[in-house]
Amino acid sequence: MKYASLGNRFLSTLIDGVIDTLVMVLVFGCAFIPLAIFTTALSDGNNSSNRSFDIGTLVMILDSCLLFIAVFAYTYARYIYLPAKNNGQTWGQKTMKVKMVTKEGHHIPSQGSLFVRYLVLQLLGIISLIGLLINEESKQTIHDIAAQTIVLEA
Repeated sequence: MKYASLGNRFLSTLIDGVIDTLVMVLVFGCAFIPLAIFTTALSDGNNSSNRSFDIGTLVMILDSCLLFIAVFAYTYARYIYLPAKNNGQTWGQKTMKVKMVTKEGHHIPSQGSLFVRYLVLQLLGIISLIGLLINEESKQTIHDIAAQTIVLEA
């Protein structure tokens, strides 16, 4: 078993972050451009109309709900479902030729383990991104330990 280097782990996270940023710009653009067009079309330059406010508010609420669902679905697919189905790798990890496996090093982590790993990673934020290594020998970070995973070279 050859553990992934901190540099490859950082670069895979950076690649994933760039991909996520591009996708979120697209998702938010798709959500807010139609909303802006719709509310502009309803506005007659006079904001005294209660009807346009009510419809605009309803559209904004529906748009926000759809946006939340889209972001949640993307995050679940990207960091939990696809790595569990695709050799334990995100797109960044695949590019950098590293993968997540169970602590024993033989199996792809379950969706439950990947969820715990992602949740802890998000709660820790930047600390885990700079690779706060708890176990120097296995190069495990806090989120790896919580999910009982390790990252190996693919």
